Amino acid sequence: MNLDLNKMRNGSMSIDAQVIIPSSYLVDSQIKGLKNLKLVGKAYYEDDNIILEGILSGIIVLLDSYSLDLIDYKFESQIDQIIDLGDLKSNKIIKKSENVLDITDVLWQNIVLEVPISYSKTKEVEIKQGDGWQLKDKETHQDDPRLAKLAELLDKGKE
Repeated sequence: MNLDLNKMRNGSMSIDAQVIIPSSYLVDSQIKGLKNLKLVGKAYYEDDNIILEGILSGIIVLLDSYSLDLIDYKFESQIDQIIDLGDLKSNKIIKKSENVLDITDVLWQNIVLEVPISYSKTKEVEIKQGDGWQLKDKETHQDDPRLAKLAELLDKGKE
């Protein structure tokens, strides 16, 4: 997303725009897709910096932690970013001839921070057993008979 710095002639500009993140950003991430991204906020000059404040919201498409189905995860992220214009001019993120600032990297970083470690649309695991494993809870807890000899040895060690 590009900000036209010419619109900040009075030192400030409001932002209310749809955001598009290029698909190249998704390649090495857990994020499988992005929908309805919107940025609402403002950008303004402060000394030799541009301050970006706002709320980025939308839907992140992730894999369900249990079923591996694609699911939608709604998010809303508060953005408070200081962008140093001195650094940008040397990194060519700001296009001097067009006076445009690309904030896609800033928005992407905030999206990545919103991705949960694990997420599922179901509250409880439906699959209780599989090939060589079984999920046990406190009510159905039974010791594995293959480990009975080990339990006996541990009990003898306590005596």
